[in-house]
Amino acid sequence: MSRTHPGLVTPEHVSETMSNQSPSFPSSGFPGRDQAFSFLGRMPRLSTRAKLIAFVVIGFFSTIAYGFASIGRYVHFGYWRLVWVAAWCVIGLVAAIACAILFAFLRRRKHRAEAEGKTSSGTLYAVVSIAVGVVGSVIIVVSGVYGIAVARDFAEGPRTMKITSCQLTQKAHYKPSDNHSKIIDYYDNHFTMTLEDGTTRTLTLETESSDDLAKYGGASQTIYETCKARSGATSLTVDVYSHSWIIVDARVGD
Repeated sequence: MSRTHPGLVTPEHVSETMSNQSPSFPSSGFPGRDQAFSFLGRMPRLSTRAKLIAFVVIGFFSTIAYGFASIGRYVHFGYWRLVWVAAWCVIGLVAAIACAILFAFLRRRKHRAEAEGKTSSGTLYAVVSIAVGVVGSVIIVVSGVYGIAVARDFAEGPRTMKITSCQLTQKAHYKPSDNHSKIIDYYDNHFTMTLEDGTTRTLTLETESSDDLAKYGGASQTIYETCKARSGATSLTVDVYSHSWIIVDARVGD
């Protein structure tokens, strides 16, 4: 005959309570939606100061990225265009380093979770770390390819080349407006140029209006008007950074 005492909890009650509070995991070990929310809830909470610092850092780099993207609509040719591309490569390098740091952090958390027997959390950390690694790899490859081309152009300087054929095509990009109609956001100006040796190079420039390039004067106006008016056979001489294909100067004939 068993007796229960007031204030004491029976082992059966303890077992039942623990089973009700413990999360159940799928047999596959892969985290489901409930485990994902549980994982996010167990992540370390940032202090107000840390959140403020993170907000300032993110805002600072976002402002820089937006500023450089905006400058790219106005600086299309010459030395400063080369500097602009180089700056983007540096930003890409910083982003890739940030991805590498985050990847290492997530892998450490994965190993810790697995050591503690939290299989689902470890799997989720692994999936997120792989995604971060892929993004970082793409960024570093693109930044590296453009960075090498820019570095070679800085070292070698511009070269003079003759263009025998040039075509201009423009594509408008739209954005929604307040009255639910579409308005033009910007234009992509695609220049397809054929050189004396038969090779073809493509130059794409972004502008706010269709005739912005004609308004800027210099090489911009020369290339725009020549390729638009003489779409097809033409005689155009350019001084260009050959590896990144950034034109410094352009003149008809020569």
